[in-house]
Amino acid sequence: FRTLRAALARKTGRRIKLGHKVIPWLVRHAGWLINRFQPHTGDGRTSWRRRHGKEYRAEVLEFGEVAMFRTAQKKDGKAELRWEKGLFVGKAERSDEFLFLTEKGLGRSNAVRRRAEGERFEAKMLDEVRGYPWDPYELAGAAATSTKQGASGLRVGGAGGTSTSGRVGFEHAKKLYV
Repeated sequence: FRTLRAALARKTGRRIKLGHKVIPWLVRHAGWLINRFQPHTGDGRTSWRRRHGKEYRAEVLEFGEVAMFRTAQKKDGKAELRWEKGLFVGKAERSDEFLFLTEKGLGRSNAVRRRAEGERFEAKMLDEVRGYPWDPYELAGAAATSTKQGASGLRVGGAGGTSTSGRVGFEHAKKLYV
């Protein structure tokens, strides 16, 4: 965790405080990396190899890297761009999709285009993105007195939008948690 945080700070040229919104993603990603790449002392095999019988070979970006991610927005038509700029925060556990943050929240993609070496990190992008692992679109921040339509279509706030657990948007966030 400390190494990833220090690397992100060095590449962006700014200090990453523990209260920053990317920290929960950083903790999640650190665990993901350990499971796939850190060998155990007994047999020298990784947790991934023990479970799947082979090493993990898929592409991984550096945490906090800005790249272009292909979105699955086919409804917009063939003429529309299907690539979106985002901040890489990890990979999905089950589908192995790239997870990225934008100003709209969490996005998922199977394809990525990396930028040139000197353009891969932007300090400004760290402040513009939104979303947490437990609240991918920051829906829980909605005012509890009014009912709003969230980015994913979930109605949050008010008595009708509150889940049975008492946390606004909790059930929806739980389904999206990766």
